Amino acid sequence: MPSTDNWQRPGILIERLYGLDISVFEGSRLIFESNRDFIYERNKLLLPVDPLPVKTDYYVRIKGKERAGFSSDIQVGEFERLSDQYVRKGLPDLLLGTSIAFLALIMLICSGYLNRRQRRSWISLCLIALTTGTLIVAYSPLPYIYFEDYGNVLLIFFDISMFVLFPALSTYIDDVFEGRFVYFKKFRRFQTAYSAFCLAALCLYKATDGKYYALYDFFSNTILGPLILIQLIFIIVLAVRNAINGNKNAAILSVGIFLLALSGAADLTIYYLSETRYVLFLWKFGIIIMIVTLVVILARRISADYAMLVTYSKELELYNHNLQRTEKMKIISDLAASVAHEVRNPLQVTRGFLQLLSEKSDLENKNYFGMAINELDRASTIITDFLTFAKPEMETLVMLDLSEEIKKIEGIMSPLAALHGGILVIDIPENLHIYGNSSKLKQAFINIIKNSIEAIGKDGVIGIYAYSTERDVILRISDNGEGMEEEKLASLGEPFFSTKSKGTGLGLMVTFRIIEAMKGSIEFRSTKGKGTEAIIRFPLIKQS
Repeated sequence: MPSTDNWQRPGILIERLYGLDISVFEGSRLIFESNRDFIYERNKLLLPVDPLPVKTDYYVRIKGKERAGFSSDIQVGEFERLSDQYVRKGLPDLLLGTSIAFLALIMLICSGYLNRRQRRSWISLCLIALTTGTLIVAYSPLPYIYFEDYGNVLLIFFDISMFVLFPALSTYIDDVFEGRFVYFKKFRRFQTAYSAFCLAALCLYKATDGKYYALYDFFSNTILGPLILIQLIFIIVLAVRNAINGNKNAAILSVGIFLLALSGAADLTIYYLSETRYVLFLWKFGIIIMIVTLVVILARRISADYAMLVTYSKELELYNHNLQRTEKMKIISDLAASVAHEVRNPLQVTRGFLQLLSEKSDLENKNYFGMAINELDRASTIITDFLTFAKPEMETLVMLDLSEEIKKIEGIMSPLAALHGGILVIDIPENLHIYGNSSKLKQAFINIIKNSIEAIGKDGVIGIYAYSTERDVILRISDNGEGMEEEKLASLGEPFFSTKSKGTGLGLMVTFRIIEAMKGSIEFRSTKGKGTEAIIRFPLIKQS
């Protein structure tokens, strides 16, 4: 050593050395001694020395089982600075390892809330995180220096983590790939059996107080290392193959698995090819990348599950709504069919007698008879709607040109629109053909257009547009009227629901049934204060 009187408190730091027992002498005086009763040869040396004005000889005696000696430069300087460096370089590994292991324990506790199908993948992932966290901590030399009495326990945890990690990784990968790769499944089973064998060898080695160390080292190091290397290469091949399929989550997972496997394979390759004792460190970066990809996938799956839940909820709500509507329709249909026939004939008879009496009465009574006849006619119209609703089947279905049908309706509805201060704007291409019944189609469209006319005010516009897609003819009837709220919009077509004060709701009920009977569908969209739009779809008849 050169003179050390330039430092207030000089020290010596050797970041990396290999040895079990270390003794340091200043000349012939012993100033430091450390003895290990466990086989972990990675070590560090931090030693304060006296400030001396002259060169001094220090002797370091190192005893190891497989290798002994320095693996890094000797640093001389202020002891406090060297001490900070001594701790700082090993601290990230401890923090990273304990954080991962703690997170894994929390995940493992939560696994009880999962169903049986999900639990295997979840527990495999927990074991991967728990064992990797343990490996990171147990691979660092600091715990063996600060907790020397527990060195054997740390080594046991390290070995057990090695035996558990890779079968758990294979199980998780097999679940991700849904067991499609038979050879990988067989390899996973073999690896699980071999890890169980290594655990049994560990128990035998510890029970005999290290008597069979050479045999245990052969199975747990010489054989297990290349086996892990084969596994990682296997995973790389599967990851690349799976990424080609195009699934985004699978591609993200494949990238994480690929980088983990690549870093692990590179570490093991360098370890076995290196002439000097190589310290594995690339696998830690692979672990971090893998955890990041798993978090990304978890976030994507949570988002997808939430979107799916919302979709299922909406579909269930729609299904329940349609089911209730169907039940109501059936009740109304049965009631309409039974009542309408029984009521219609007496009404016609009553109307006939009222007309006879009206002809024989004076002028004042004729007005009363006229009012009664008008009300009977209105009742007859309602009964006709009931009958149409109860039995919407078409007598005959023929090919209709939508343009011609709308022109007929335009002649009927344009004067009514003008009376309400609005206009009809129609744009229907020719040769849009559908199957239907002309009179029923007219009835359905008149009901919709009439509702639009009654909703508009001055300068109201009712637009009727049509176009075709590859399979459908789509007709849009829109107005710039008062519109309606979402709750009212959802109730359109239900029995006895109407936005009008004197409405019965039968008109739209009949419209829905007519369009459904013609294999079509109808959908309403509306914004309060801006207007309403009806979107009607019919199957397109393609002309040869």
